[in-house]
Amino acid sequence: MPGWAAGFVRGVYIIFLLVPFVVAIPVSFSELAVFPPNAFTLKWYGVFFSSRQFNQGWQISLTLALIVACASTFVGALAAIAVMRYRIPGRRFIESLILSPLIVPEVATGIGLIFYFAYTGLLEGWTRLVIAHVIVTTPYVVRVMTATLYAFDRSLEEAAMNLGATEIQVFRTVTLPIVRTGLVAGFIFAFMASFENLTITAFVAQPGFGTLPVVLFGYVRDEFNPIVAVVTVVMIVGTSLVMLLADRLVGIDRLLRLRQAG
Repeated sequence: MPGWAAGFVRGVYIIFLLVPFVVAIPVSFSELAVFPPNAFTLKWYGVFFSSRQFNQGWQISLTLALIVACASTFVGALAAIAVMRYRIPGRRFIESLILSPLIVPEVATGIGLIFYFAYTGLLEGWTRLVIAHVIVTTPYVVRVMTATLYAFDRSLEEAAMNLGATEIQVFRTVTLPIVRTGLVAGFIFAFMASFENLTITAFVAQPGFGTLPVVLFGYVRDEFNPIVAVVTVVMIVGTSLVMLLADRLVGIDRLLRLRQAG
């Protein structure tokens, strides 16, 4: 494909991705859900931040995403280390099994979890949500950490041990600083995947445990007004803040390289 054609296709793709955001931002300041806005108002932002339903939704989403990101990073990092460094029988099968939630449709996963929770009698709301989200977010961590460990030079660890360092000291002073980028990247990907997840959450969430995407989905079914655009803007701002934090910690370019390598 000629260079100008490739540039044109990329430009069209970027415009296609940005149009919803470009429309949502001015609509969130409109009196009615129309574009272009018919009048400027901050009313809908006040409605959003004073709404008990939406406040509960984003608080549950934030809390759940933080818990899930921590759990997924821990489990995913251990799984990646086991797969990459040890000769475990059926290693490739285990790796494929861990990554399978990326391939299996989330609707099928949600239905399967419903039957599993019904069979085991697991009724506690937070536990159901955490387990379900950890299952679908851990593969992101495993992929990133696998890419990190693949490029890891183990001779550095061997040199430290030859100089008298214990395994714990090697892990703390050599291994951990080198894989820190992968851990942070995995945490961020898991956090964002959990925070925005709708399908799995809609299947397993009990009344009173609706995350922000689930609350928004139910709200749109009943009525449509600029508060929908307000939620979109809030989520865009939140995602941007997470990416800025990631850039300060490890650098966006390094995150993207890990994402491609994974």
